[in-house]
Amino acid sequence: MNILVGHKVEEHILEKFWEVEAASINNTDNKSENRQFQDVYESNSRGYHMETERYVAKLPCKEEHHTLLDNRSIAQRRTENVIKRLSRELTLL
Repeated sequence: MNILVGHKVEEHILEKFWEVEAASINNTDNKSENRQFQDVYESNSRGYHMETERYVAKLPCKEEHHTLLDNRSIAQRRTENVIKRLSRELTLL
């Protein structure tokens, strides 16, 4: 016995998928954004090394960046608090 099943939901989802795909292909903003990424990659790329048979690229770093805060004291205090809490409850330690 053959049973026909409607696939309207799947067809609708598939149509939406292709609409989104077509929109991203036709979007000119994406092309300029991709070109910016390509320019950054090319400026950071050092090329292919024949000896190691690998591509080499440096990590892109921001020219001006904020210095990171030193959170050693916070981490140390939190660790001490965890040790105190665990020492009070020997079953956890």
